[in-house]
Amino acid sequence: MDEKKPEQSQAPELTEEQMKEQNEVMKQIEMNENAINDIKEGIAKSMPFVSKKMSVDEYKEHWKDNKFYESFKNLLNKYSKARELRRDGNCFYRALMWQMFEYFLTNKSSEAQAEYEKILDKITKSKEALLNVGFEEIVVEDFYDLFLLEFKNLKTADIDTTNEDSIHEYLESLFSNNEKAPYMIMFTRYMTSCYLKENAVLYEAFMVEYGDVASF
Repeated sequence: MDEKKPEQSQAPELTEEQMKEQNEVMKQIEMNENAINDIKEGIAKSMPFVSKKMSVDEYKEHWKDNKFYESFKNLLNKYSKARELRRDGNCFYRALMWQMFEYFLTNKSSEAQAEYEKILDKITKSKEALLNVGFEEIVVEDFYDLFLLEFKNLKTADIDTTNEDSIHEYLESLFSNNEKAPYMIMFTRYMTSCYLKENAVLYEAFMVEYGDVASF
């Protein structure tokens, strides 16, 4: 005897009024998304990922009404020039890598060479370190390969390292685009995560909302 299959419940049909309301909601969502995209596009056109160096006086004038101005005023008094970065969630990593790469491009001292070799060794061994803390090789290898290659390329970069514009253009090709930059920045995020996991005992007390470093 065949079992009687239960009838599948059908969703109630929308009334004409409900359909109008639904269409209106979808239209508003689309308009909001377009507005957000327009804002992002406007920011992208008006503010580069990393500006060229500007004088401290110009920088002070630009930030004079910022609530943190008093906090970094001493830094501005210490340096003759500064750069502005687009605050896109990656500005810390972009600033750190930009400064490090610029340093090794322009500084040819024996101290800088020793620092370069030390960091190169750390980067070379970083893939194994990432795997040891739980990353999958297929996830990190492309980011690792590109970052290691570009760091090695600092020693043979075919640019005039005495020309600020040439250096800026070179660094833009690494950190200010949608090609190499996401890979370079993502690798620095992986390395940050790796360090936190390797030194979890130092940071667990700060993970109030997550419970432990791994969850964070």
